Amino acid sequence: MGEDDTTAATGILAILKTAYSRIGIEVKGKVLPANRALVDSNTGYIDGELCRIADIESEHPNLIRIPVTIMTVDIMAYTIKNSFPIKGWKSLEERRIGIKAGLRYAEIRTQGMPNVLRTTNHDTLFKLLAANRLDVVIATRSIHPAQSEKAYVKKFYAHEPPLAKLELYHYLHIKHAELVPLITEVLSRMHESGEMDKIRNSAMQTKE
Repeated sequence: MGEDDTTAATGILAILKTAYSRIGIEVKGKVLPANRALVDSNTGYIDGELCRIADIESEHPNLIRIPVTIMTVDIMAYTIKNSFPIKGWKSLEERRIGIKAGLRYAEIRTQGMPNVLRTTNHDTLFKLLAANRLDVVIATRSIHPAQSEKAYVKKFYAHEPPLAKLELYHYLHIKHAELVPLITEVLSRMHESGEMDKIRNSAMQTKE
């Protein structure tokens, strides 16, 4: 998934395990750094991506997007309390911004901005924000509750509305192209019936 958000990843993995079991395939998840996961998926070293934004295949042509939305996420801007107004990406251009390496949408939207720090995990970013070494952290909405056991989290403010709402998709390596119509059909039925949401929410609640 390319995130520290293991709760959301647990929900999505539960969906895919159920879906693939219906076509006779066992699915196992593997935790990797976000950028390495994309490289390994594109080379076929691993079989695919749990979920990514649309159009990742333009940079990784060996990946096939399954055209069913697995999850929708909000991309949020976090600051120390409500320290300054945020009105879209342009309002962040001169700020000290922290993003997690591999969060591709944030990498794309902050490209060319002068003060962008990339780290391998969100915990480091929030610590730097708390220490006033960053002005803003860009992360998904569900990342913030994941930090709630940390004392410094009480200082943070999530700006509304979100900077973006993103639909995430499952990807398979091209060597598994024959599975694409099969898994697409299963996931489509799960999405339309509401089963996908039920499985994801149940798994996420158990994880929490």
